[in-house]
Amino acid sequence: MARSFARSRPRLAHALTVTAAMALSVPGCDDGAAGPMLQDTGDDSTSTGEPPYDSPACHAGEAPSLEIGDGSGTFVPATELDLVYGPQGGHHIVIGLKLTDFEPSSPIEARLEGRVDGALRGSGSVSIGLQCSESEDALIASGLLLIWDAPPEEVSERDVEVFVRVTNGDGESVENTTTLYVHDNGPGETE
Repeated sequence: MARSFARSRPRLAHALTVTAAMALSVPGCDDGAAGPMLQDTGDDSTSTGEPPYDSPACHAGEAPSLEIGDGSGTFVPATELDLVYGPQGGHHIVIGLKLTDFEPSSPIEARLEGRVDGALRGSGSVSIGLQCSESEDALIASGLLLIWDAPPEEVSERDVEVFVRVTNGDGESVENTTTLYVHDNGPGETE
């Protein structure tokens, strides 16, 4: 017995609603508009989620600073990163950030740019979450992807210039540029 389309429409609508709700609730997909951007790391880092924050590292100071490094786990200072091949055919490096004396008012946006021999070869902006780390005495962000708009051979096995600007909800920003060497281990496993 064939089902009519009219009878299956309510089920389809329900399935689409559930799918949309699940997509909106996935951790890491926060656009920053729904609440505080600080996250509890579960170790020695602290955050109440609302000002005032528990740690002095979560307060603005006189001289905000930004360090760019490896963000494939938590932030690690680095001068070299691996080129990662994505499942959709692209390639990127994974950036981590360490901010000191920076006010983490929501929403927080990061602007990433990658240059090879002075030419812009990758860029993007993303809302980010920050973790307040007492052990680092800083705000930490990790897992930021700088996606390259160039063939892998143009960005790998060479120095690239990476620029990052972080802007908070009050319009205050801190920026830095660093040179990183990009290794290419081939497209074996994708992220």
